[in-house]
Amino acid sequence: SSDLQTYLLGNFDSQYQFSFIATLLPRYFANYSIEQCKLQQVRYRFLNYNRKPRTHRVELIEVLKQRKLLAHGLVSLGRGDPTYSNSHDAILLGEQPEDYAGTGNWNLSMDFGVPHDIHSLGNMDIWRSHFLNIVSETVFLPWDPMFITEKTWKPMLGLRPFVLNGQPKIYSYLRDQGFRTFEQYWPVDVQNVTEQNIHGRIADLLDILCAMSAAEVQDLYTEMWADLLHNRTRFLQYAEEQQHRYCNLFHD
Repeated sequence: SSDLQTYLLGNFDSQYQFSFIATLLPRYFANYSIEQCKLQQVRYRFLNYNRKPRTHRVELIEVLKQRKLLAHGLVSLGRGDPTYSNSHDAILLGEQPEDYAGTGNWNLSMDFGVPHDIHSLGNMDIWRSHFLNIVSETVFLPWDPMFITEKTWKPMLGLRPFVLNGQPKIYSYLRDQGFRTFEQYWPVDVQNVTEQNIHGRIADLLDILCAMSAAEVQDLYTEMWADLLHNRTRFLQYAEEQQHRYCNLFHD
């Protein structure tokens, strides 16, 4: 029939966009107190978890290797797979599905050697010891529809500054939604980037952070504290807004 219409719902750049993942996290995410999440000891300047070895994730880690930055942070990278990348060395942390059975592993396989952990911050000793969270988002190319997963929301719930190995347009979306994106703290612009220079820009920022003393990093974290608390509070409000939007797409 000529009267039929097609609506792009959810993870599309349309008037019917909403974040379904954001609606799930308040219900299923592990319930951490503020004290449990705070940076306690600067052991890692950065943390970068990667399960599926998507090309943009492998490429970032290659840049970090070339720039000799891996010694200053902690990264993981799942085993090769024909769908993604088979040309890299996996970086596994020895985690097992049982470690996350209660927080979102969903009994999925260990095909990549990394548990499918959706609803926790992972090993909390690691979390409390890292400063900057490098978010390895699912979608990378800027012309694709914007897709924000739990990977972006985790540092907000876990009280961490973050940079995105993903679509730069997410930053402006987050600001439009009332979140803080930390650009005022970085002497390197990691937001106005292209798919060609994003990994170098992230490495430039890490160079600066890795040259700082642990005390200087801790002081920077303290300086950010109000923004970190704001993001955590704002996310819970945002999740409620997304739930309302999801349930009322054609009524508001």
